[in-house]
Amino acid sequence: MEEITAIFDFMDEIAALVPCYGSRGGNAVRVYTKDGTVHEITKTTRSVLKNVAAHYNVDLQAISNTYGLYLNRTLNIPIPLTAALTLAALKLRCPKYDSDGANGYINVHEVSQVIELTGTKKGEARCLVELKSGEKIPCYFSGTSTSKRIHEAWRVHKQFLDRHKLVGGSESVREVVENLGLGKWERLNKDILVLVTEDAPGKYS
Repeated sequence: MEEITAIFDFMDEIAALVPCYGSRGGNAVRVYTKDGTVHEITKTTRSVLKNVAAHYNVDLQAISNTYGLYLNRTLNIPIPLTAALTLAALKLRCPKYDSDGANGYINVHEVSQVIELTGTKKGEARCLVELKSGEKIPCYFSGTSTSKRIHEAWRVHKQFLDRHKLVGGSESVREVVENLGLGKWERLNKDILVLVTEDAPGKYS
């Protein structure tokens, strides 16, 4: 794993930002890129995220306000940055201290699948987020909660494309939902297609 001081050399290749305790013992971030390379940056996750947002001239507070209204909540809002980079906030670390932070970010365009883990104990990862590169990142949410977060991020991604009149270059929301096993699509009538989620039979979203 290469330790670096800046993220700008591979900004457009981000697959995940994962908080960790670095080789020096303090807070650090593992940056996973699309080709499976992992870099370590001796900064906090928040600091790295601010650098990424600044690179794309994005106001994180404005993003939170805009898409928080869309999702009807105020915390852990997905962060759409480009047509190929939308970050979902997930619990990717069990911190030693609350102030260290647990949240990391996964680029949903690079997610292959979510693997539920069984028989886990308190403080252990409950699922794995597998990237298209083959890397598996431990997550401390359940597989169901993780898949829902990823699905929400895809909804925000679509809103982002619509707002900015962009065309996405990855799978459709429908394809992602079906690949992750979130649910199935049913037709109410010839004009309306709705998602039936597996954890809420009979409820539509």
